[in-house]
Amino acid sequence: MMGFGRFNDWLDRLFPRGDDFAALLSEQARVVAIAVARSQTRLDDREPEGSDDDLGFPKVRALQLRSLEALNASFAAAFDREDIYRAIEDLTWIAEYVERGVVAMQALGVTPDDSLRALGRVLVEGVDLLAEAYEALRTDRRRALELASRAEGTDAIARSAYVKALAELLVPGVDPIDALRRREIYQNLADAATRVRRAAMVLSDMIVKDPA
Repeated sequence: MMGFGRFNDWLDRLFPRGDDFAALLSEQARVVAIAVARSQTRLDDREPEGSDDDLGFPKVRALQLRSLEALNASFAAAFDREDIYRAIEDLTWIAEYVERGVVAMQALGVTPDDSLRALGRVLVEGVDLLAEAYEALRTDRRRALELASRAEGTDAIARSAYVKALAELLVPGVDPIDALRRREIYQNLADAATRVRRAAMVLSDMIVKDPA
């Protein structure tokens, strides 16, 4: 007769439990927060310390691919598979949009201004909340829900800063070419804030669907 331990081993082989997606998402959110903070130093016209490969956008991309491969290979997951996929993608897009803004700033020869710095600070604060929320998903879902709710507000704050930034460009005497260049960068940062809201909403959905 098969012992209980051997029976559990057989079940695990037949129905693999899959990766710890709460841990994977927590790590991804933490690395996104680091990448956004590094980009913020460039928006302040400062050079970040450390290697981009280890701390910047390439690391975000590597974790995205790792998480997607794990999701594709898993038979079962603790959360809804679609929610996990949306979380992976939204977290990646936060860093993607911020990276696009920094690249555009450098390529177009735009010098940092108060609006860029303000948008960058809003994003850093929002992504830090988001990273805390995904970390709390592993241990304290009530706190994770509270932090996610606060992170959702990043989009509204950023949109307000974005509109204010545009208003300051649309005044007599401003170079229209420079205004167009800056608007492109502002838009990328505002889009990143929208992804913060979406990633926070996905986290809330994961908790509501599986509150245990």
